[in-house]
Amino acid sequence: MVKPPHEALHRIFCEDPHLLGRTFEHLFGNGPPAPESVSVLNADLSEIKVIERRVDSVLWLEYGAEDHILIIEAQSEKDGGKRGSWPYYVSYLYEKFGCGVTLLVACPSTATASWAREPIVIGSRWHSTQTTAPIVLGPDNVATVTDPDQAAEDVMLAVFSALVHRKGPKRDGILKALAEALDRIEVATAKYIAEFTETGLDEGPAREFWRELMAGATYHYPSQMRLQGRAEGRAEMAARAVLMVLEGREIAVSDAVRERVLGCTEKDVLERLLRRAGVVESAEALFADEDAATEPRPSGRGSV
Repeated sequence: MVKPPHEALHRIFCEDPHLLGRTFEHLFGNGPPAPESVSVLNADLSEIKVIERRVDSVLWLEYGAEDHILIIEAQSEKDGGKRGSWPYYVSYLYEKFGCGVTLLVACPSTATASWAREPIVIGSRWHSTQTTAPIVLGPDNVATVTDPDQAAEDVMLAVFSALVHRKGPKRDGILKALAEALDRIEVATAKYIAEFTETGLDEGPAREFWRELMAGATYHYPSQMRLQGRAEGRAEMAARAVLMVLEGREIAVSDAVRERVLGCTEKDVLERLLRRAGVVESAEALFADEDAATEPRPSGRGSV
């Protein structure tokens, strides 16, 4: 099952195709030239229906008269099945488009990155027919961007640093720097990048820390999770107010009614329930009008 953190680790290069060149320059001092244009290709490499092969992301890079294809794979853990898939991806796209193909693998684990770097040699012990050697970006070679000024200079590189190092010891520092950097850019862009980052982090310490940053700080860009948390909090307070009014009037509330009230999240409905709580004779009567509105109306000549 494909999860958001997996998607984010390769989709970031689709969001900012020029990130690859900047990443190489940051790591190695030089990198591929900036392409004149970039297009996202169909990542489905299936040949027949019973055999489906799907790459995480595929980019078409144009360099004037010379074109190039970049395969991007996000690899969270070791997977022996990929040892056969990656050479196929490269050879298939090379055969289909007749241009150079590069395989890039992004990993949030140093052990997985080391495993992914091992060349995949296809042939015999006396001759190598095909060797697939991916470029691998992982915690051991991707910078830990913990300085807010550095993060502000290249926000997407800072996001990539956070995604790759989300399980590492410098995770919190990277996320703090990113949060401060986002506060320096245009609001709509900052909001989108903040939500992208939240989606790309694993459920666990990294995402919880990011949520705490978003909820506790005074950044000018509201994150989706902070807004969602506030909305849920307001709905819960309104629902409990309904129950408190009923209890104050000494009206018995069954478990079914309590569960239904607490499960209600619509503002308009909660306001109506709160008004009714002060006049109904039983807790079950709270939802009388709501249930009546959802009952099917009679059809036929006699109906109006």
